Amino acid sequence: MSKANEQMLDVEALKVRIRRAIAALSPTDAPTIAWIRRLQQPPPRLGVFPASFNPLTRAHVEIIARAREHFHLEAIALLPGLTNADKRAYEAPLEDRAAMLLVAFETDPAIAIGVASHPFFADLIRPLRREYATSEIVFLVGSDTFGRLLDREGRYLGRYYTPYRDRVEVLEDLFSASRMIVAARGQFACSALEQLLDEETARFRSRIACLELPEDLKAISATEVRRRIRTGESIAALVPESVAAYIRATGLYR
Repeated sequence: MSKANEQMLDVEALKVRIRRAIAALSPTDAPTIAWIRRLQQPPPRLGVFPASFNPLTRAHVEIIARAREHFHLEAIALLPGLTNADKRAYEAPLEDRAAMLLVAFETDPAIAIGVASHPFFADLIRPLRREYATSEIVFLVGSDTFGRLLDREGRYLGRYYTPYRDRVEVLEDLFSASRMIVAARGQFACSALEQLLDEETARFRSRIACLELPEDLKAISATEVRRRIRTGESIAALVPESVAAYIRATGLYR
């Protein structure tokens, strides 16, 4: 059997395993995380990175590495979701996005990978506690997502699994059970973090840290990766080589 055929078989085996995990999830039942790869034991401080990973980029990898180093996170859980708070469709199926995480972090025992049934951070607390009851939960989030999470207009109310009176109650629930690291993305700088907080949310500031990134990494986006693939440009500088190889093998984003 050729090496290319062996790689395709490996990819298909990964996707079968992930499909089984996804099949156990329901967006209408209580929030659940189907774990594709678990940690050997609960860490004292667990970073939790819910994102689309469409695909995983070098910026994602650097956020993970720097968060582990600067904030002393012993392990990270990566959680693409069955649904998304803002997006209805993706260019890559969930099984492929999860598979890219598995191949990228294949040799890192401090990375857990799961698929979440619900898109909101507040709804993830309970299933995370079931798996990691003794760990301090620290969410990793890009600055763009953080702005949406604060939900100034309350547009997500009524969509959480747990009923909430208003967006402040949501944030009280979230920040009483977790901390958050906001990674500066795009034109955002950590010096502007306070500007995202208003009078109602400023009280949570002590639970929020900010992670600055070099300008070249801040500019990397999954959107740009997908654009380059469609136009036949190189993505070598934007994604890990294992992810680039997976995309080539599966023909994603073309």
